[in-house]
Amino acid sequence: MKNLYIIGASGFGREVADTVRSVNDAASKCGAGQDGRPSLAAIDARSPLDEGPVYRIAGYIDDDASKWGMSINGVEVVGGIDFLKSLACGQEKGGAGEDRKPYAALALGEPKTKRILAEKLDGFVLWETIIHPTAVVSPYCRIGQGSILQAGAFVGPNVQMGRHCCLNVNSGIGHDAVIGNFSSIMGNCDVTGGVVLKEGVYVSTCVGIIPSLTIGENAVIGAGAVVIRDVEAGATVVGNPARRIK
Repeated sequence: MKNLYIIGASGFGREVADTVRSVNDAASKCGAGQDGRPSLAAIDARSPLDEGPVYRIAGYIDDDASKWGMSINGVEVVGGIDFLKSLACGQEKGGAGEDRKPYAALALGEPKTKRILAEKLDGFVLWETIIHPTAVVSPYCRIGQGSILQAGAFVGPNVQMGRHCCLNVNSGIGHDAVIGNFSSIMGNCDVTGGVVLKEGVYVSTCVGIIPSLTIGENAVIGAGAVVIRDVEAGATVVGNPARRIK
């Protein structure tokens, strides 16, 4: 069983904790892989495990010191980023080696924050890819380390998803799409076939993107938008059809 720290003690962090519990329940029932289902060789950082729970949630990590020591839905907020780094350093000094670094998941939606924290913690933690047992994932896709797929997510064939991406509840990615590092696709979105999201794109809830478009780096797609043309890097678009706003 892996001791897993969830980075972020807000709403999304609580949702990820529930996903981890679902992974444990599924693994206990069927003796499957790390995600509670048969192992998919196309997904990074995954290996078959013995029957039983995959994770022990060791605590939330949050830099808001007012939360430290609090129990949130049965999980304690144990400290901030510096605490997690010191834990890793302490284990290394004890000669524990790479396999004893703490496991962690970035339970954050905002791409810029994810990028900053990943850069701070790379080398200090082992990033986990968390996939809800109800997610439908093609065996011919590639999902980067540290990504999180929530309940009802769909990933089609030949999709390439980068590091620390988020695919939230009931959202889908069509065939041959490319999702850049740190991008977040929130609930009930439809990213259709051949779409390219560059690094750090934020797709808010209930968005539709028609096939084969390119969404530029660090762009933001507002809630409910229907995207029918390419979006420039750094742009924010809203509406149906989606238009750029300042």
